[in-house]
Amino acid sequence: MLVSLPATIILALAYKLARFYGWTNPTAFFFVLALGLGTALFPYSTVFTNHVPAAMGLFIALYLLLRHAAPPRSALLWAGFWAMFAITIDLSAALFFVAFAAYLAWRCRLSAIWYLAGALAPALIFMILNFQIVGNPFPPQFYAAGYDFVGSKLYGNLSGFRAADNIPRYALDLLIGENGALAFFPILGWYLWGAWRSLRAAQSHERQLALLVLGGALLHFLFFLFSTDNFGGFAFSPRWLLLPVPLLAAFALRTGWPSGFAGQTAVIAIALFSIVSTYRGALDPWGPARPILYTAVHLPEPRRYIPVSLSGYGSFEHINPDVRQSFGVNTTPRRWFDARGGLVVPPTEGWWFIHESTPLSPWLANALELSSAPLTYGFNADLAPAAREWIATMAKTAYRSQQLIPTEAVAAETISLPVTFTLDDDQIGLHGYELHHAEDALWLITAWQIEQRVFPTGSRRIFAHLLDEEGQIVAQDDSFAADYESLLFGDYFFQVQRIDLANVANGRYWLQVGLYNPDRQIRLLTPAGDDRLLLPPWTK
Repeated sequence: MLVSLPATIILALAYKLARFYGWTNPTAFFFVLALGLGTALFPYSTVFTNHVPAAMGLFIALYLLLRHAAPPRSALLWAGFWAMFAITIDLSAALFFVAFAAYLAWRCRLSAIWYLAGALAPALIFMILNFQIVGNPFPPQFYAAGYDFVGSKLYGNLSGFRAADNIPRYALDLLIGENGALAFFPILGWYLWGAWRSLRAAQSHERQLALLVLGGALLHFLFFLFSTDNFGGFAFSPRWLLLPVPLLAAFALRTGWPSGFAGQTAVIAIALFSIVSTYRGALDPWGPARPILYTAVHLPEPRRYIPVSLSGYGSFEHINPDVRQSFGVNTTPRRWFDARGGLVVPPTEGWWFIHESTPLSPWLANALELSSAPLTYGFNADLAPAAREWIATMAKTAYRSQQLIPTEAVAAETISLPVTFTLDDDQIGLHGYELHHAEDALWLITAWQIEQRVFPTGSRRIFAHLLDEEGQIVAQDDSFAADYESLLFGDYFFQVQRIDLANVANGRYWLQVGLYNPDRQIRLLTPAGDDRLLLPPWTK
């Protein structure tokens, strides 16, 4: 409803506009097919994003303005409404809102006030919601402090972005390089050509709109060129550049279906190539990919996967730039964890970067012979053999029971680790544990391994509940010292949990352990259907 429906509305209006400009039904259908399946509309109408609804709002506004050389008040009201609606979803749409306002002020003079009147309702709702979020009417993206939190992968500035180190190289990659919009979707070249030809249109209102849309698209591109460095994040194609695509496509409609055989063949070829290219993105919108054909500055080197695990860093770019550059063109899948309570160990050699703000837990440091001093350091190693050796020394005995607390009548069933916990086909196995009683705390160290991975899964937490003879929780710790979404198949994960015993009376207790998804408030289950395991009884 929120994303696929707006994409459908764009395509329906594109069809109506094609018929308005005299296209035949087959050619209009082919145009809609190419726009719907050969551009970023396809992959980003299958997932929850703001780009498609914002693009719809701008396209409706342009549609109304193109259909009328002298727009009536109702068209101006709705154009203002939908253009402002686009801004409330994607702030970069403001460039085109201003472009349309300039067009109306240029052409309609005082009638442009109706365009601004139509924008009032969404603008007021937008400001009210902003006030509820950040305490003022300005968009939350302007609240730079909101991006500066522990573990943030963004930057503490406007919109959390930062500029690329090499602007010309970034521009090349945005357009025709390894992440190039024109390389992924060459059909955009036809749209740009149509907008350029519209600058000589017979109708003056079409010329003026084409000029302002082209200017807005250029400013839109320059904004992201000079303010960002990551192509729209971990995604298929530079997703930020989707917004002007339907607007430019409208002018390809205005110029009409090519008349000559060569022109028709070229359009059909680039449309089919775009559809084949885009299909990969529809299968995996949040998986980065390279275009089938693209321009490279140099011949690519053979790529390796170099696992990188980070603790205390808000972004990969925050580590030493010399170290980052040493990775070259290799792929660096990144695990995020908090070394104060956990450690990720990929199954192969990798890099660890631990910031002094999150010193490694002494329990983990001692077991793996690493430094736990509060200093910033990085190292390259293969910790998997040491991790497996440590797991081999851990306790493997656990229990399952149909009753909350086992009794003489209902004894606990002894089981041996590892045991797999599953939710939505995503699997993580408990391979061993250690219990240490120190001062007024019980320290639980658990060893896990990712056994099967699906995305997205949501977060995870390990619960460790100390239960008395009545089944009451007298002390607990629910935590997961890593970003679960960043963990990959085969990764080991060690968790350290401290259970405070200061207010726990002497007696006999059971410790129940398991995992749950805190977003959905649902526990993971073992193959036997249990949502927890019991560790051996413990007496204080």
